[in-house]
Amino acid sequence: MSNRSALLSLCISVLVCDAAFAQIVGDSYRFPAVEPPDALATFTVQQGFRLELVAHEPLLSDPIDGCFDAYGRLYLAEMHGYPYSEEVRQQQPEPIGKKDAGIIRLLQDTDRDGKFDSSTIFASGLSWPTSVACWDNGLFVLAPSKLYYLRDSDGDGKADEREVVLEGFSRANVQGLANNMKWGLDGRLYLSGGTNGGEIFQNGESLGELRRRDIALNPRNRKVEFVTGGQQFGHSMDDWGNRFVCSNSNHIQQVLFPAAALDQGAITTEASPIISIAKEGPAAPVFRTSPAEPWRVERTARRAADPAYRNRLPMTELVPTGFFTSATGVTIYRGNRYPGEFAGNAFIGDVGGNLIHRKKMERNGTRWLATRADEECEFITSTDTWFRPANFVNGPDGCLYILDMYRETIEHPVSIPDDIKARVDLESGDNRGRVYRLVPPGGAGRPQESIADKPSAELVTLLDHPNAWQRETAARLLLERQDRTITDQLRDLAAHADSSLGRLHAMYLLKNLALLREADLYTALEDKDAQLRAHGVRLSRPFLNSDESTLFKRLLQCAADDDPLVRFELALVLTQIPPKYRTVLWAKLAERDGENADVHAAMLLAIPRPTRPLAERLLNQSSDSVSPLLASVLEYMGRTATDEDLRLLLGRLVSQRSSDMLAQELLALAKGMSAAKRSLDDYLKSDPNLQQRWTDTIEQAASTFADDSYSLAERKQALGLLRFADAAKTLPIYQSVMSAGPDSALAIAVVQTAGSQNVEPNRTWLCELAPQSTPDVRSAVLDSVLEMTGGPEQLLALVEQNVISSNDFKPTQRDQLRQHPNEKVRAKFASLAQFQINDDRKLVIQNFADAAELAGNVQRAQALYTKHCSQCHRLGESGHAVGPDFKSVKNKSPDDLLIAILDPSREAQPNFVSHIVLTTDGRSLTGLIVSSTQQGITLRQPEGKDVFVPKGDIEQMKSTGLSLMPIGLEKVLTPQDIADLIALIRE
Repeated sequence: MSNRSALLSLCISVLVCDAAFAQIVGDSYRFPAVEPPDALATFTVQQGFRLELVAHEPLLSDPIDGCFDAYGRLYLAEMHGYPYSEEVRQQQPEPIGKKDAGIIRLLQDTDRDGKFDSSTIFASGLSWPTSVACWDNGLFVLAPSKLYYLRDSDGDGKADEREVVLEGFSRANVQGLANNMKWGLDGRLYLSGGTNGGEIFQNGESLGELRRRDIALNPRNRKVEFVTGGQQFGHSMDDWGNRFVCSNSNHIQQVLFPAAALDQGAITTEASPIISIAKEGPAAPVFRTSPAEPWRVERTARRAADPAYRNRLPMTELVPTGFFTSATGVTIYRGNRYPGEFAGNAFIGDVGGNLIHRKKMERNGTRWLATRADEECEFITSTDTWFRPANFVNGPDGCLYILDMYRETIEHPVSIPDDIKARVDLESGDNRGRVYRLVPPGGAGRPQESIADKPSAELVTLLDHPNAWQRETAARLLLERQDRTITDQLRDLAAHADSSLGRLHAMYLLKNLALLREADLYTALEDKDAQLRAHGVRLSRPFLNSDESTLFKRLLQCAADDDPLVRFELALVLTQIPPKYRTVLWAKLAERDGENADVHAAMLLAIPRPTRPLAERLLNQSSDSVSPLLASVLEYMGRTATDEDLRLLLGRLVSQRSSDMLAQELLALAKGMSAAKRSLDDYLKSDPNLQQRWTDTIEQAASTFADDSYSLAERKQALGLLRFADAAKTLPIYQSVMSAGPDSALAIAVVQTAGSQNVEPNRTWLCELAPQSTPDVRSAVLDSVLEMTGGPEQLLALVEQNVISSNDFKPTQRDQLRQHPNEKVRAKFASLAQFQINDDRKLVIQNFADAAELAGNVQRAQALYTKHCSQCHRLGESGHAVGPDFKSVKNKSPDDLLIAILDPSREAQPNFVSHIVLTTDGRSLTGLIVSSTQQGITLRQPEGKDVFVPKGDIEQMKSTGLSLMPIGLEKVLTPQDIADLIALIRE
């Protein structure tokens, strides 16, 4: 018997057994809950670790977050009411949720046997509480739409004071709520803003839109700062204050660029402020031991028993493996009870897979690399499909605590087909919940004694404790007390603590108590630990008020530091200090340009003005090539430099640079000038010498572009320069090259360049070109014209005249017209019968229901994927990562995938909702907002193209409320096409 046949027989047996087991609870084929006495038997734990069930129902239920206070007591946020809301929402037409059902629970271990035996309700009457954090004998509670501060003032164990600190957090999607408050080294409380966004108010005054940001709150004065973030459920910090988040399949991401630097930066960096760091990729494989989703067991077993179906049964249905689809609660282990190799590991729950995944974390310069720690298995798995490890807490005893929401189902209601939903109770288990302690080999010992009443001098010594809970709690208590009698003790610890983490915490507490002096930083800047040097640089910012100071000279040394993390922090600091102090430090950093892309990107944020001296300095260093940093500086000069500085710089370029280098340098200048609505072509006319050299350069570029003996890369570079020449002169060049029938890559580049000039003759020519072009070039023409002023109107007129066909438009292009900000464009589109689709998505799905049962052809689907899906979805090494990776949905049933294809907005996650931007020059841009700063927004469009739109160029911006994935695919796909695509996704 072959391995596949043996595996198939085994899995069919398992599925049949699963189905029989599910029948115990009736015809609906639902698995029953495992009662607490039997729960531990369902787990498999690696590396000799074991789980202890330290609390369970009826002591608690629905735990979603927790925190230990200074007495070692555990507060829990219980999210009763999930998944329904108590108000009408876009995805829920009826207010069927429980009203203000959330609870804050307090658990205590009164007999000190390591298990909680006392449970009291600290606060109730909350809606969807998602996080708790201790502060000043009270508790911050995040329960969107509000952030509260609760306190028990009379000592009866129940909160009687309730302050609304912030409000306005959106409740649009239950899986996109703000969540996970964590204490930062700077004494502020950081919370994940989630993906819903919202306009945040404090004391009735608007603080601004939360859009794709997190929040840092000063607990003493309630001052708020928007910080980088905006991912889904999960938020953690490591010992050095690095922040990590997660979002569905993208299971571990690093917050890299701070929002303050992005907002105040001179140039908006193209680098992403949040990066995926999993070595295996965002949608990494996971290995579950639980059976298939209970409400799918019957169908799966029936199909597996069918010989005709068995031959095409995907392997993912036969083995307990899949990919991250519901990553939650990413948490860095920061205790001291586990073996050394576990220090700093990341633990991530997959609530849909009933498992806990572990990553080893390794710093690589400015970034972290997260690598699977357990090969071909997960660190913790359960055969119990109710196990939902939603979050984790680092405990006083140095162990990790697992918060198990324990629910029969965890899916968003909209993601489950109606007929299946009728067989499942989505609130089943709302009276259950468990807390586990993860115990290392050899046991963990008993919890630490309370530190709440320790004198301040003893708390200072805990700043050097190997367990992060001790360090953080001691730092928090000392910040609450504002006790300055410990100043000398703190300074001594900052200079001489045994551990670098002890020195770090002492230094930050000096800062948080407003006791930090410039001299306190000198030791940190020369510390043997590069991470401490980097923090020393970060804390130097308020003291940089002279370029003659000792601190300034120390920072000059840091600019040449061998570790890029130190240089990265210095570049970020430069964005926050007066420009007159930047130039020397920036120039010193520039000497190491090219070694690290993140340092380069941070330097661009901090370019000082005037910029010409820096550009000339870089020109002196550039002998035979144009460095990326020089090109960026020249582009910045094109946007900001005075006419005099531009004239002097151009004079030097024209007199000293070779033709090839001059072309690259002028191209960089032209890009910047174009962004500032300045024309290099017009500008050079004022100086005959400069004009002649520019004319020669353009002529050379035109010659190179038209000569097919040059490489594609050389011709594209020449074309890039032509974009900034006189459009009237370049159009004949484009027409001549296109008449020669270039290959698609060059033809598409010509189309995009002509469209970027946004002038009427180019638009008319492109519209004439469309009917004659190959499908891929025609699609590029439509993309370009749709963004041009007057382009949508002209294209619709051509459709009405039957010059081009509605079938030439990709579904994404149709959506651009359907949702266009111009009412006349929308009305014209709606009036054309060629574009009309059935708005009743349920009926469309019903009409295509057979597609879920048809046998799919993977080979045939490849062409369909390339044409309809690759612009926004990754499949292996192909496509673009705009929407979810196909790996993250490959274990969905054919019925679920059918719905996702034909009704993509049924469960529109906020981070995949498209926005339309109308610019001041008449362009219309559509995409996902991936970054938002004070300078503007970055839209991610199909094919992974990121477009930055300066704030001043935005005339109108609105959310469509719909997924970027278009509706109406039934117009271009047959049921068999959809069956083929489903087979490809699940293959």
